[in-house]
Formats: sequence, C-alpha cells, structure tokens
Amino acid sequence: MKNVLMLKNIDDSTVALFDISFISLCLGVVIPIIYYLFNDKESLYAEEFLTDADSPDFSRLFGHSITQGLPILFTMSDRKVYIGYIYEVQAKVHTSDVYILPVVSGYRDGRTLFLKKVTQYKKVINSLNEQKKMKLGSS
Repeated sequence: MKNVLMLKNIDDSTVALFDISFISLCLGVVIPIIYYLFNDKESLYAEEFLTDADSPDFSRLFGHSITQGLPILFTMSDRKVYIGYIYEVQAKVHTSDVYILPVVSGYRDGRTLFLKKVTQYKKVINSLNEQKKMKLGSS
C-alpha cells in the first residue's frame, strides 16, 4: 500500500487507518443502496412519517385511516362535507393537500350544523359504468 500512495515516510498505522476509513466509507454507501433496492422506499418513508412523534396529529390520523382502510369525514370552512378514503397526501413544505376517493358529499346545515348528504358516489359510479356498458353494447 505504501508504494501505491507513493509516500516514503508513512507508518503502518496510518495505512491501516486509511484502509479502515475507505472500507467504512464504501460500506456506508453500498449497504443503504442494497437495503433500499430490496425494500419499498415509499412504504418505509410513509411508515416513518406516520409513526413519528413530531408529525402532526392529523398525519397520524391519516396513517391510521390508510392502514385500517377507514374513511375520513372532512368539513371545509364553507361547510361542505366530504367522506372518503385517502389515496394521497402531499408532504410538500408549502402545501397540505389531501386527495380522497369520495364516498359521500354534502354540506352542514347553517343553523344546526347537521350533515345533509347530497351525493352518494357509489350510485354515480354505478350509473357511469352502466352508461359505458350500454355504449359499448350499442357500438
């Protein structure tokens, strides 16, 4: 090794330290790459984010909803209501967008704040599927 570095006044302990440092650096780069090749990065990041004690309470609520397959009810500031399943949460710095697959939508009564259901999306989806089948059948 001394001849490779072309250094004449170098002792064996310095060469050993250099070897150990180089091997550690290589392992520090290669091991995470191999680990993430065989594991789903997105699920690992999501699990870490959703179980982190510093993440906001709504993030843990969203995580619980996603893992348990439970719908969430959202009441907007204009009293519109959406009930649905979360399929994407944006984790960007300046946004807090949540994309849901709606099941029911409606609004809250101005006086009593009682939920008034307006659209049942399962019926809408079934109707669209029937129309599509009829179009394909008539073609």
